[in-house]
Amino acid sequence: MYNTVNITEADATKFFFNDPKLVLLGLADEEIAFMKRDLKYTFMEGSHYIGVQNTETKELVAILRYEYFTTHTINIHMYISSKYHHTDVPRSVAECLKEYTVNELKIYKVIIIVPSSCHHIHQFAPKHGFKLEGTLTNSFQWREQVVDLLIYGMSLKGDK
Repeated sequence: MYNTVNITEADATKFFFNDPKLVLLGLADEEIAFMKRDLKYTFMEGSHYIGVQNTETKELVAILRYEYFTTHTINIHMYISSKYHHTDVPRSVAECLKEYTVNELKIYKVIIIVPSSCHHIHQFAPKHGFKLEGTLTNSFQWREQVVDLLIYGMSLKGDK
């Protein structure tokens, strides 16, 4: 079982520095550059952070970073500890976070804006209720390459 918890930059620093595989898989180039420069993870301006922990062990298993895209929509970035990739944990974490966004944030829609090169997210998103809603071509630098951004969306309060 999992629940959401407030986290600090120190919690995020420990989480990411203990999981270099996740850092390379999920953090943007600028976030990695800031980590190398500052020797810590710094919360991105305009972003909000929440942790997901195992209720039995109290282990922080995931971090959700989100920004308000509109008054009723958030753009999410979900980071799940790499040791739990290819297990049932991501599904449980996704359900926990969906409950959090509906009950605590009271929003109507969640979007994921993801580089075209992040194939693991393109597999994950449709399995968890996200639909591909658009593409911004040649609009993002990922690992020093210019790539497309794909936009996935999921309505939380029913399609209108």
